[in-house]
Amino acid sequence: MRSSAIRHRRREGGWGLLPTIVLIGVLTLLGTSVLQTVASDAAASGAQRRSENLLNVAEAGVSYGMERLRGAPFNFETGADVNEALKDANAPGISDASCNTSACPLQNWHELTLGAPGVSFAGGTFRVAVRDDIGSGSDSNNRILMRSLATDSRGTQRLVEVMVELQSN
Repeated sequence: MRSSAIRHRRREGGWGLLPTIVLIGVLTLLGTSVLQTVASDAAASGAQRRSENLLNVAEAGVSYGMERLRGAPFNFETGADVNEALKDANAPGISDASCNTSACPLQNWHELTLGAPGVSFAGGTFRVAVRDDIGSGSDSNNRILMRSLATDSRGTQRLVEVMVELQSN
């Protein structure tokens, strides 16, 4: 009886090992693929969250800018001249090194935020600037453009631009 059991084991010759190794290889590849998908989704989700946060910071800058325009020295709600904002807002415009690049979206705009490098808000900073919508430096239609540039700790930036139309009293 013993000799038949030994003969039976010798006849198998390891054929079960090959499908097992192939199956382990396929499962490893599948697991690696799933892990790569999860990692890329997590990275995309983080980037989306940072982008949304920067948009919120930039929109807070617009709100800040609107409040600055309502108060002294601009007093737009009392019918002050738009040209006063363009003249008084840190003339002659942003040209300092705090823009970080030569293609700064606030270059030659008149800054409303007080002090560089901007106002801190929700994990980022914003800078707000205005200029005439026509670009002539002198307003003729009671409209100005306002830009709010948000920057996070990584240096990523988000820009919001709005047109502000002033109503005559």
